[in-house]
Amino acid sequence: MAEKISAEHLFTNTQFGLQRVYSVLNKTDLDGVSLSDIEGAYSNLATSDIPFAQYLYQNLNQFDSDSDGIISHAEMQKELSAIDSEGLTYNQLLALQENGLAEANSALAKLIEHFKEIDINNDGKITTKEIDAYNLNEEIDEKVAEYKEFKTSNISIFYADDDSSTNTDDASI
Repeated sequence: MAEKISAEHLFTNTQFGLQRVYSVLNKTDLDGVSLSDIEGAYSNLATSDIPFAQYLYQNLNQFDSDSDGIISHAEMQKELSAIDSEGLTYNQLLALQENGLAEANSALAKLIEHFKEIDINNDGKITTKEIDAYNLNEEIDEKVAEYKEFKTSNISIFYADDDSSTNTDDASI
């Protein structure tokens, strides 16, 4: 059976990791996180948080909607909500994979490899619903392939005798 992609797990971990890194970086400047905050913070981050810091660094312009060089709390929340509601683009998935998001590498690799198949509505993003649909279609394809090889000659037939039922009145001791 093919390995299922856990969409909820991947998206939740991505959102949680980005939020956690943002919170750590934002302690120095409560107005938001700048490029210099990210650059100077790698030594203060847990190893598991570095991919998310790199992702923020690479995508600062996407997060910084007012182009002031700072990711404000509101801008961060907007992006986190967008991940949940709109999904992730091919480039966002590539950035997460390239930055070594180890806990989800096999899932990310599969998402990237099958991106066009998964993106059913062709909007350039994949959502949890599209990933779930992809998983379901994979299961259906596996079952169809399994049952194509199913032969009636492989079935055992058991015959029952009408008189085989036990009647306690006929039993003698």
